[in-house]
Amino acid sequence: FQRAVVHALERGLERALEATTPAPRSLLAGGGVIRNGAVRAMLERFADSHRLALHLAAPRHCTDNAAMIGALAALRLEAGERDPLDLPAEPQSSLAHA
Repeated sequence: FQRAVVHALERGLERALEATTPAPRSLLAGGGVIRNGAVRAMLERFADSHRLALHLAAPRHCTDNAAMIGALAALRLEAGERDPLDLPAEPQSSLAHA
């Protein structure tokens, strides 16, 4: 699975690079997925092979999304909020609007 994801990310980068004019001189990446060693290694190879300056967020700044979801769950629990087991998927929390 990891190999497939890394390959898909690399293909997406190739397509983005081909579609961008003028050609980019750098690649900047951050977020939880950038903590993954295989993704970081692919980005390093990609940037090197395309002569791009690479700027990656430090691993300590790449928070796992599960940790953020868990932290939000703790806040909601503390606020007395409960959800039924048939809760529909929603892209935003009510805390985002508080």
